[in-house]
Amino acid sequence: MTTAFLAAATGSGLDASPRQLMILAGVLLALVLISLAVRKKSGGPSAKQYRREIDGAVREEQQVRGDIEDLLKDLEQLSQRLSSQIDDGVARLNRAIAEADQRIKKLNGSTPAAPPITATLPPEPTEPRTNQVYVLADEGLASQEIAQRLNRHLGEVELILNLRRAASSPPS
Repeated sequence: MTTAFLAAATGSGLDASPRQLMILAGVLLALVLISLAVRKKSGGPSAKQYRREIDGAVREEQQVRGDIEDLLKDLEQLSQRLSSQIDDGVARLNRAIAEADQRIKKLNGSTPAAPPITATLPPEPTEPRTNQVYVLADEGLASQEIAQRLNRHLGEVELILNLRRAASSPPS
């Protein structure tokens, strides 16, 4: 095939001289070497570059692990501090409740019971804010949703609705 190519290239028949064959072989060898050199250059990073990248990634991973361990230690310390503060607060509240119970017992023993306070509430709201709560409640919204929509405290909304229920229920 080489001689046919050479013959076609030189325009002569199949008679190719050894010199022409050597030139052709040299040109082909040069093309192969150039092709290999180009492939090697565009083939991507070398093994050393890969190793450097892997080493860098390993160091970064170790640093991240160390940071996470430090954060976990800090979180555990914070959790312990908050837990002890909560426990202290609960203990103080329990003492305050016990003192209040003792004071209530003292007061109940020294004074006669007062008659219950009854108040008559108007059937219709007198304030537009109260009316807004009633309208949303009549639409079927829950107290929390009403409080969020009107940007008011949940306790206030529940109080308004409870007073409405108390006014509409028959006295017992």
